[in-house]
Amino acid sequence: MLKSKQGHNFMTFMVFVAIAAALWCVMTLNEESTFDLRVPVRLTHVPDSVTVISDIPDKVQVSARGKGIQLLRYLFGHPAAADIDFRLYRSARGIRLGDAEIKSIVRSSIGGANAQLISPDSLIVLYTSDPPVQLPVILNCNATAAPGCTMVGQPTLSVDSVKVYSAQPLNRRITAVTTEPLRFDNVSSTISRRVRLLPPVSGSRVVPDSATLTIIVEPLIIKSRPVVIEGINAPSGSRLITFPAKVNVVYMIPMSAYTNSAPEFRVIADYADRAPGGNGMVKLRLRNVPSVLQNVRLEVDSVDYYISN
Repeated sequence: MLKSKQGHNFMTFMVFVAIAAALWCVMTLNEESTFDLRVPVRLTHVPDSVTVISDIPDKVQVSARGKGIQLLRYLFGHPAAADIDFRLYRSARGIRLGDAEIKSIVRSSIGGANAQLISPDSLIVLYTSDPPVQLPVILNCNATAAPGCTMVGQPTLSVDSVKVYSAQPLNRRITAVTTEPLRFDNVSSTISRRVRLLPPVSGSRVVPDSATLTIIVEPLIIKSRPVVIEGINAPSGSRLITFPAKVNVVYMIPMSAYTNSAPEFRVIADYADRAPGGNGMVKLRLRNVPSVLQNVRLEVDSVDYYISN
């Protein structure tokens, strides 16, 4: 087919189409246009003795006007970063860049194209050479377990203290760092979540700036245990004997402690708590209840009694 007249004409047509496309691309790339770009930003030549406090944006939004060939690598490749040289822009108050400085830095990284609009249009970078202050971390968290579940222990953080870097000396009244306010309601399973640690004042930085919060939640299981009733305060020379001699204590316990649970309850029958009217009943009181148990109750709240000499 290629050797035929129709094939020859088709190949000739395609060659001219390719030439026309190439010429169109060259002309288009040499025309000035406006492009919206996201230019990476990085701070360079920072001494090891300096700790940067401010968060630097990863990228800036730029509206640039220039020839397409100047911006080709930004449109189809890996753009070069706009480098902020710490040595050139440092001052006693930190690095403070206005609109003109940022445009100048960005222009050199986009092949000389004109940066018309840029966001953000200013940049403040605080830093310090002073050593950090070690402060404890306070957890600001309110958590409640779902019905039928319980929290095992208190919520915990993976760190108990952090380093605080500040551009200005910290006030002595600042004695701790807190987490962001947290609230968890009706928690039915264990939670492990990364949470932010808040800088104590503006112009400070916390290292690390986050920690892992762990809230251990387990289901509750109902269990009962027979306990011998102790009679006390009987008249001198006699004993208070109850019927029955034992009573079941019903309670709810976390699943992990079910097999190893052996709480040493005490059930007291105090002669002073006998029912009025002489009906032969005495009130029971429960003692020595471990804090890990919930909904602890006696199967009956009073029993029959008699006095034995």
